[in-house]
Amino acid sequence: MSREVSEDNAIIVNDEESLLRVFVEGARPQEQYKIGIEFERFVLDQDSGKSLPFSGQEKSIENLLKAFHQRTDWTPVYDQGALISLTKDGSAITLEPGGQLEISASAHADLQTSCKEILCLVEVFDEIGQELGAFYARTGVPPITTMPEAKWVPKSRYKTMRAFHASDEAFLEMMTVTASVQINYDYSTEQDCADKIKASSVLSPILAALYANSYYEGGKLTGYMTRRMQIWDRLDPNRSGIKPFFVDGSFSYEKYRDYMLDVPMYFVSREGKYVDVGHQTFRSYLKEKPLGDVLEQDWLLHLTTTFPEVRLKNHLEFRSIDSGPLRHVMSSAAMIKGLIYHPESLQGVLAMFDGITAQEVSQGIQDVAVKGMQAEYGGRRIASFIKDIYALAEQGLSVDEKKYLENIWPYVEQGLSPAEQKIQNCDFDDPNVWKVL
Repeated sequence: MSREVSEDNAIIVNDEESLLRVFVEGARPQEQYKIGIEFERFVLDQDSGKSLPFSGQEKSIENLLKAFHQRTDWTPVYDQGALISLTKDGSAITLEPGGQLEISASAHADLQTSCKEILCLVEVFDEIGQELGAFYARTGVPPITTMPEAKWVPKSRYKTMRAFHASDEAFLEMMTVTASVQINYDYSTEQDCADKIKASSVLSPILAALYANSYYEGGKLTGYMTRRMQIWDRLDPNRSGIKPFFVDGSFSYEKYRDYMLDVPMYFVSREGKYVDVGHQTFRSYLKEKPLGDVLEQDWLLHLTTTFPEVRLKNHLEFRSIDSGPLRHVMSSAAMIKGLIYHPESLQGVLAMFDGITAQEVSQGIQDVAVKGMQAEYGGRRIASFIKDIYALAEQGLSVDEKKYLENIWPYVEQGLSPAEQKIQNCDFDDPNVWKVL
């Protein structure tokens, strides 16, 4: 999910053509490429396994953030008096609607620096968790808490979004009981952006299967390998999924702009507060100007309110991976870097899935949710060609970065996702099984 809104972009947008500036100026030469890593964790009571409330008791999310603030020089961010985020330089600690803790590291050129930063942050949170009696679940859905039991974080942004989708069960589930890994990466030109969006789209079922890790929820097996993907697949199709122009070779900045112009808006931000603009499309908002000047920050905020498997802002975001242990988080970043940033590997992915349609990708995602690595995709079982994908990623990494990719090799070698392995090996009659998931 997106960080809190910055008010430092007061550039006035006069017409639809002006909206392309974000994409055009987001392009950068390959020597300036970086990788950004964000991952979410459910914060549980170590005794009951229930997700902690935001506030109201000693074991709470707010106290967790307060303890982090006391031990670091990070800047706190408040929303109507509640501590809901901390920031430092390009890094952020934020909260998802159901209290999921999101760690967003700064973007770095190499994975070693990213890993070092993330390890330092995790170490602080692990220490606080031990003292507070909190346990961090490293799965894509909470092991005990269900959506009706989830306690919403008191963020103004989420209050508006919740009201917008009040009758949409899948959206409410997505907001409160899913946790993912997001990898952010760069593009150099419009054509490069098009290639990377297509490659990322066709890779989404494969990497969702490889990292499938949301199979136990509400104290029982879900019947899915990645229940998180099953939830996301049911979202409003206007805001989610794989768009045909992502994979059919017709992508352009203009097409992405036009897609976003016709998505209903949640809000804009003025003077640090979210303002509801009546669910109109951005196209209508730009034409009618109900608040006066339309600002580029309005467009940037709107770009964060859709949930496709790959999302474009002034960089790209891959969003198909379940939350997992840190070694899997780092391996997923290595996987994306090796496949997307290495020209030969990128072309290898495109060639492997030449001619595939958005419908086939979408069907693959549906099948992966249930079957994981045993799902059919592009006429093959995913487990049958995952080694080819791994090899393409490996050739795109430096010697020092390959060690992160190796963390996922046991699953590649066996053709089983983390969910499939756990289902085979865990004792689900043990009431404390959630602690080892």
